[in-house]
Formats: sequence, structure tokens, C-alpha cells
Amino acid sequence: MISAAEYLNQTEHAVEGMFNSIKHYSDLMRMSFPPVKVIRHSGEEGEFDRKYQAWRAAPEIQQEFEIAEYARDEYHASLFSQHVISGSILQIACKYIELHSKNTECLENFTYLFEGCSVSKKRNLLKFLVGRTVRNVPVGLIIYAGRNQYNHLDEQNGFRNPVNANVFSALGKNHEYGDFIDPPFDLNNKNIISYSSNILSILDWDTYSKYKADMNSLIGKV
Repeated sequence: MISAAEYLNQTEHAVEGMFNSIKHYSDLMRMSFPPVKVIRHSGEEGEFDRKYQAWRAAPEIQQEFEIAEYARDEYHASLFSQHVISGSILQIACKYIELHSKNTECLENFTYLFEGCSVSKKRNLLKFLVGRTVRNVPVGLIIYAGRNQYNHLDEQNGFRNPVNANVFSALGKNHEYGDFIDPPFDLNNKNIISYSSNILSILDWDTYSKYKADMNSLIGKV
């Protein structure tokens, strides 16, 4: 079997290229925001509108709006491609854990993630219970659930394996912003088909170096 170090080395070029592609999409998103103008005025009737129209009519400002509109259209047209690339990164990371994690233990505060799961299935999934925690979910299990959602888009919130739904539920609820379900991880959100980009975001994976740092920490530095 390929060693952990060999796995990372032999997938580095591909994964690094994927992160470069994601940066392209992130740059498009930032470019899609139109310019903002702070207008100071005395409150005289019509003054604000006159100043705004003068600013808006300037050729350089018009050009900025056109660039933002083009970037917005390009970003929305490429959004699913970003999900595909993000899902592919999760697939590679998931296989790395599957091949090389030796974990067989489950701390008590993580047992809730396996509710509804058979004993044998839980035993097989303990290898993913590794890494730092994000919203009280180990990174390895976030990768596992994110990869499964990407690979089974047709199932949406009807996961056959309850662990996947438990992980998304935890990511949606274990935050500091009140009792609502965080929309980027709500499996009932009708506006989201693939959550893979959201998973990379919550993992803070926006560069290959961050990804590799987590890969090393999941099973020990290789």
C-alpha cells in the first residue's frame, strides 16, 4: 500500500492546482462587488441624489461597475465548477484518512455524532474521528460527511448513513449566533445543491499549505 508520505507527495501537484483554481473563483467573487461611495451632504433636498449621480456618471466608475457585473456573471456561471473542485479535494483527503488513520477510539463528547449508526458501522468510521475540532466535530469526520454529500447529491438530506446528517446538523447548530440553523450547512436549504465549497470554507482550506497542515495532523506528521 502507498505510504502516507507518498500519498501526499503524489497528489500534491493535483491538489495544489485545485486550490489555485479555487483562488480564481474567489478572486472573481471579490471582483463582483461594485464600488461603494460614501457621500457627505448637508441634508439639503436633492443634494444626495445630485452628488450620487455625478459620481455614478464618471467614466472610471462606470467601468468599475461593468467589471463587477462581468465578474458576477462569470462567478455564477462557474459556481458548480468550484463545487466540483472542492468535492474532489474532499475525496482525496477522505481516501488519505481511510488508508492511513489508525484511530479506534471515540471520546464521550463525540458519541452524539454516531446516533442511529450500527455498532459495526461506527467501528469502521472511528478512523475518521481525528484532527482538530470545528464546532465540536473532528476535521476527519467533516471531510467524510462533506465528501459523501458531494458524491451523493441525489440523496440530499436522505443520507442512508445517519452520521453524515449528524455531522451537518452539528455544523449547522454548534455556533455562537443564536438558535437558528446556519444556512451553509442546513441540508434542507433549497438554494444549495452541493455543500463542498462550504465545507472547505469552514475548514479554512483556502491554500494547499493549510490543507497539508491538516493532513499531517490527522495521522501525525509524515
